[in-house]
Amino acid sequence: MNDKFTIHLKIAGGTYPIRIERGEEERYRKAATMVDEGLAHYMELYRGSELNRENFLALVAFRFAFSFLSLDESQGPEMINRSVRALIHDIEKYLEEKK
Repeated sequence: MNDKFTIHLKIAGGTYPIRIERGEEERYRKAATMVDEGLAHYMELYRGSELNRENFLALVAFRFAFSFLSLDESQGPEMINRSVRALIHDIEKYLEEKK
């Protein structure tokens, strides 16, 4: 069963249609909010500078990439284990449904 649908996320002043799993909607909306909050933070922090919206979005992207790498380094093995277990579960579920 395909439980996907399209949501329209407003991010940094634009609207983007994204096809997602139904159970992931809250996470997607929270991520969009985090981007907008990061953008507002950098626009306030550097108010009056010559930086433009694209520069601020680059700073937001950098902050998320840095946070991801920091998380990856601190939780790498456990995160990999969880991902592998989830994949095994999904594969087993798929194989059961195909019987």
